[in-house]
Amino acid sequence: MASLDLVQTLSSNGLPEVPSRFVQPLQRRQPCHGRSSIPVIDLIDLLHKDESCAETAAKALKRACEEWGFFQIINHGIPDSLLEDVRRVVKNFLDLPMEEKLKRPMKFEPYHPTGYGRLFDFSEDTILDWVDVLIHYLSPSALKDPDYWPDKPTNYRESLEAYGNQVINLVKVLMGILSKGLGLESSRLEEAFGGDEAQVVLRVNHYPRCQQPDLVMGLSPHSDGSAMTVLLHDEVEGLQVKKDDAWWMVKPIPGALIVNMGDMMQLVSNGRFMSMEHRAVVSSGTERISIVVFYAPTANAILGPIGIDQHHAIYKSIKYGDYLATYMNKELKGKERINSLLK
Repeated sequence: MASLDLVQTLSSNGLPEVPSRFVQPLQRRQPCHGRSSIPVIDLIDLLHKDESCAETAAKALKRACEEWGFFQIINHGIPDSLLEDVRRVVKNFLDLPMEEKLKRPMKFEPYHPTGYGRLFDFSEDTILDWVDVLIHYLSPSALKDPDYWPDKPTNYRESLEAYGNQVINLVKVLMGILSKGLGLESSRLEEAFGGDEAQVVLRVNHYPRCQQPDLVMGLSPHSDGSAMTVLLHDEVEGLQVKKDDAWWMVKPIPGALIVNMGDMMQLVSNGRFMSMEHRAVVSSGTERISIVVFYAPTANAILGPIGIDQHHAIYKSIKYGDYLATYMNKELKGKERINSLLK
């Protein structure tokens, strides 16, 4: 870990200025155009017994993935009580003394980060984001390493395991519907990403208050390297999505989950489902916490556009482990990684 303190410590120290390594260049600090309500998808409609209702909802889901790459899903079936429990235990973990949280510091084996600390800190020249993270794997078992999960608060592991299982089930439902939207068998996307061997990663992003929020980024502009991402928010605004060359602040709906397409979904859909560039901003008045589950292919999966004549493929195929190694060992820079696979 770098000698520079984690962000939570820097925030609590009350320094008049943020350290220079957190000051972002102007091109990364483009102003936000305004607030936007990204598409809202109702899972009850998607699973409706009436075929006409379900088909209409499936078309709306497909359109959301094509036009925004982001949507909020309501009536997702995960109990509100579990969502509140997850938020509570995560907040209780973040409120622990720093020495307790650092009992399981960030480690990479070889490009699978696990533990608590900072990501994308490659050298003293790296511009850092104003965020501390906690990461662990939910699946597969070979990467899970449950003994490296926090053991405080005492119900952390039980709550996060239960939530992770619910999110995995939700992702599989959505992928089945999106598979059919691409003209494929409902199981085709899940199979392409490795089935039960898919990598499912949970990451807590903690954005403490910042004395100079206009100079920093909570997360630099990027697209996710996953296939699909599910975000549980704390209803504090901070997520911004880039659409039509403008940044839009997402208005979180209470009780909803935010879902977005990752680079691997853009790849296999041959660019039909978009992994939109997004970023996180911070505030001087309040902290923000997001709990994110990344559903990603197994490292051995060879991925390229599927269900089309390969003469029409606009992306090259790649082994996901190679893509992940590149993704985790370079700074976040917009959509640079997935664009590098264009033919």
